[in-house]
Amino acid sequence: MRYIRQDYFVKHPYLSPILSHLHKLITSPSSRVCGIGVFGEPNSGKTTLGAEIERKYCQDDDKTRATHPRRTALNISLTAAINARLVFERIIGACHGPVSGLGKYKDGDQRLIVDLLKQLGTRLLLLDEFTDILLASPLEQKRVLSAIKFIMVNCKIVVVALGTSSSKPVFIYDSHMKERFTRFELPAWRVNKALQVFLLGLQNNLPLRKASSLLAYETMMTLISVSGGITGRITDLIKDAAVKAIQTQCESIDINLINDVARNPVDYSKYK
Repeated sequence: MRYIRQDYFVKHPYLSPILSHLHKLITSPSSRVCGIGVFGEPNSGKTTLGAEIERKYCQDDDKTRATHPRRTALNISLTAAINARLVFERIIGACHGPVSGLGKYKDGDQRLIVDLLKQLGTRLLLLDEFTDILLASPLEQKRVLSAIKFIMVNCKIVVVALGTSSSKPVFIYDSHMKERFTRFELPAWRVNKALQVFLLGLQNNLPLRKASSLLAYETMMTLISVSGGITGRITDLIKDAAVKAIQTQCESIDINLINDVARNPVDYSKYK
């Protein structure tokens, strides 16, 4: 049960160009530091993508942290980060540093962050829930974007911003974001080859003894219909179906089981 419920990353065709472009930015840096903006509706897999990117590029050796600290990749959430000071606090916190004493935003705070990131050898900064900067006042939005630009340019850091479609205007109307960030979409799923690749990846992670029919056309149509094509919903449906497949000892997932869990999701509180 615990194995089925755990989060695991499945690479699929919508992610391949994002990961390839990011790898190029990090391994073949140019004089002009650039970033990536990834947009998708809630539950479309942005946070999972950010965690996988951090895992892949982060070098943080606990044994040497005290003498030679190193954080090559930082992943912070901008949830409710409505001013520059909160953004700085979260960056410092992700570096395992103190967050007290920053006080009111000052231009010098940017230099403090730059010095810290250079000491840690940080090459990549992930900004999850980027959309929440839209909750800030216009002045604070400008300060946050200016701080991101300052950090990118002075630390030579690649920034990956993860947000919903509502944050697109930031990458269009702000000249810096428009010129430096390549934008990618995580669209809702449709019945196509990309969906087959995604479902096959999920299926291969399931501890079922028999082959499932997830790739059958009728099953894929049902999954899209009951999930709205949202990545997180599809994943939850398949995990619930896997649990019921084990409970009923059928050990495989078919269209009937998908319909069943869509109507009656698994109550995981019974297994705590």
